[in-house]
Amino acid sequence: MILMFIDHVHQMFAGAGVPGWVDWFGRPVATIFFFMAVEGFIHTRNQKRYMF
Repeated sequence: MILMFIDHVHQMFAGAGVPGWVDWFGRPVATIFFFMAVEGFIHTRNQKRYMF
């Protein structure tokens, strides 16, 4: 969550001079999020409810 927050702050304040290397911390967050969502879907008992 912290890395996602840092990525969003960078996107909001990129024009204010936030350095570009700050964006590197947030890049793996989407990949980790998608992996965890698929793992949760596979291991849940009720997949229809999970998708809802």
